[in-house]
Amino acid sequence: MGRALRIEYPGAFYHITSRGNQSQPIYYIDADRRHFLNILYEAIDKYSVRIHSYVCMTTHYHILLETPLGNLSRCMHFVNVSYTNYFNTRHDRIGHVLHGRYDARLIQKERYLANVSRYIHLNPVRAGMVKSPQEFPWSSYKDFIGRRDSLVYTSEVLNIFSRDKKKAVKLYRQFVEDVKEGADINPFTEMKAGTILGDDAFVEKVLSSFEERSVSKDIPAYRQLLVNPEPDGIIEIVAEYFGVDIDSIINRTRNSLPRKIAVYLAYKYSDCTLRQLGDIFGGISYAACGKMKERIGEDRNTDQQIDKILTDIIARKLNVKTRHL
Repeated sequence: MGRALRIEYPGAFYHITSRGNQSQPIYYIDADRRHFLNILYEAIDKYSVRIHSYVCMTTHYHILLETPLGNLSRCMHFVNVSYTNYFNTRHDRIGHVLHGRYDARLIQKERYLANVSRYIHLNPVRAGMVKSPQEFPWSSYKDFIGRRDSLVYTSEVLNIFSRDKKKAVKLYRQFVEDVKEGADINPFTEMKAGTILGDDAFVEKVLSSFEERSVSKDIPAYRQLLVNPEPDGIIEIVAEYFGVDIDSIINRTRNSLPRKIAVYLAYKYSDCTLRQLGDIFGGISYAACGKMKERIGEDRNTDQQIDKILTDIIARKLNVKTRHL
């Protein structure tokens, strides 16, 4: 099954979720949640993102995120890797903390921003952890009703209700707290194209913008690799280019040309370290990844066929400017 479409552009809004590996808790103590929020502060400073709502549950988190610079992948890689490193060190453990990739759903701001914010703030109520969202200390709801300052940019959601802040706060609070018991307020039942929450015009505009960039429709959901693509996307592109199975690239017992090409491109164009790529490519050492990467780099300078393959994949498939690195 193909992965969901990952869409990135300046000014996009997303509902982000990430869950614990094997549904295990990702926060053991309050200090864990505090550290996670500190990481979000760092992400705001480092990547110029805006957080419009959040909740830190027990086994997962939700964030309503805006990316003015169109850098979702880089931001979330920083957040999840930073928290994983902290959590494993703090609790003297090793291994994955979060399960797979984070889930990112593109949101049409004008139509769904308030609904997604409400959905996030009511998570603890639906889970039976509290009776009212304001009782839960690890969400941004109290920021909205004026009881504390934080990392959350509340104006975008509140302005939907009124330009007068006091009136907006009152209306938003009613919008959240006056939901009838048992009412279905899940906006994601209206998802389209697998990963977009918006009306037909919004979806068409987003998908058409990908078609204009010559994205292959053979790639699931018009997948588009950006300047900083993710390794699994690169692997799929390389597999498609050579006409081979993805498993033949990931399998550590087969050091084929497609596998070496995938390692080289994943290192050059993703944010992953060699150690992280070693885990992705069958659990090999970072040194083995480094050797494959270096060998292809050397071959590119001496072998015209290798250079042509890399140039074709980079220019046509990865949609980034061709350059020797």
